Amino acid sequence: MKRKAPQYAALSYCWGSPSDSATQFKTEKGTLANRITGFSLDSMTQVMRDAVAVTKALSISYIWIDALCIVQDDRVDWERESTTMADVYRQAYITICTPGSSSCHQGFLERKPKSIVIPFKSSITPEAKGSYNVRIGGRAMASNPIAEGMDLTYDELTHDHSSWSQRAWTFQEAVLSTRTLHFGSFELAYQCPEHIRSEAGQSSYPSEIDVGIFNDLVSNAPARHAMWNELMSRYTPRHLTYETDRLPAVSGLARIMGRGPKDYYAGLWRQSLVVDLCWVRHVDDIGPTDTKYELLRLLDANKPSYIAPSWSWAVRRQSFEHLIDVNDYRDETHSVAASTTPQGLDPFGQVKDGLLTIRGVVVTLPSDIVHDPPEGARRSLLHHKYVHEKDRRIAQVSLDWWMQDPEDKGELLMLLLTSHLYPFEGLHRRVRVGFGIILHPSKTQGRYVRVGAFMTDRYGFGLFQRSSYQTVEII
Repeated sequence: MKRKAPQYAALSYCWGSPSDSATQFKTEKGTLANRITGFSLDSMTQVMRDAVAVTKALSISYIWIDALCIVQDDRVDWERESTTMADVYRQAYITICTPGSSSCHQGFLERKPKSIVIPFKSSITPEAKGSYNVRIGGRAMASNPIAEGMDLTYDELTHDHSSWSQRAWTFQEAVLSTRTLHFGSFELAYQCPEHIRSEAGQSSYPSEIDVGIFNDLVSNAPARHAMWNELMSRYTPRHLTYETDRLPAVSGLARIMGRGPKDYYAGLWRQSLVVDLCWVRHVDDIGPTDTKYELLRLLDANKPSYIAPSWSWAVRRQSFEHLIDVNDYRDETHSVAASTTPQGLDPFGQVKDGLLTIRGVVVTLPSDIVHDPPEGARRSLLHHKYVHEKDRRIAQVSLDWWMQDPEDKGELLMLLLTSHLYPFEGLHRRVRVGFGIILHPSKTQGRYVRVGAFMTDRYGFGLFQRSSYQTVEII
């Protein structure tokens, strides 16, 4: 007779500050034997005790809590356990999420909603007196003046305004779980693939990447690719105690993409590599402190805290978007070869180096980059920065640092990767538009780092048609 798997709940929460984390109840090698024999609830931190109480109320016999399952003082054991995270959350009957708690010592069941106390005394019967307790409800947003200083709603807590929603390690826990209970400071909400229902009586529908993802995408490669890029763009702005965990914190998601580790290069995929390389940082995430000097320092492949190669979005903690869709492109390279070396046991986790070798058309950036927006243009992803050749605008350029006006072209190169036909207004035929990346010499002789991306304009593709192929190495 086939044994039925036990039904269990999982807990997604924040450990809190370094001082709180240091006092977290966890299983280490020195305490493993005692933990196996049993332990009292009083020895656990408050967020764990609350999770146990919820599990009991749901009549669920088991709960998975990471601090109890991972031997924290052994990196090898940590890596081995962290590779199972995707399965833990996907197979859980329900996941308890705690956006109303910012520390392992802060519970989420005892709520104290903000309210206004209004004294009352009857003018008819003087002895009848007391007070009203008034608090805001429903979906009032914090941006609304009437709601300023009041409790945050489910949407705000789960997307922007809680430690839980800003931590990188909680991201894949939330999107992989098929059912979630979100305990906010103001209200409780239940979410599954069909709907979201809140304690305040509101009901809505989740997006396809909010919960239980990848269920129907195994055979649909383009949809799976689009979902991966959307998820990673949401993920990259999130906070980590150690930036070197940027890739390990989504290794569970990468593992269930339906492709093997030989197809995975620090967040990018072999099957769509020329498209995946054409990403740009979102303009709202680049500020005056993001200088060229700071970027080149971050991309130094010899620094001790190596995160990812320069051509991976993972090396920067900002959201990004792609310039071209995977369904509509022509590969303009002769060959592309990528490789990364895992830092430890997980082939989808931290890497210690990476190399991209491309044989393609490379040209020197023909002019300084200038701010030259078309008349009536709106603020765009590319910030309307352009390069020219012979007084003709040939390309829109987005660098990964805060661009000056004009931006000195210096030693920058343009490497063409892909193209498609674009219908320019006023023309009866479509014009081929090219996409590629901007390169800067690295500290290693003969190799480059990726520092931006470009899209050619109406006359720009011809610049590459007049040039020949050459091989470049990007680290």
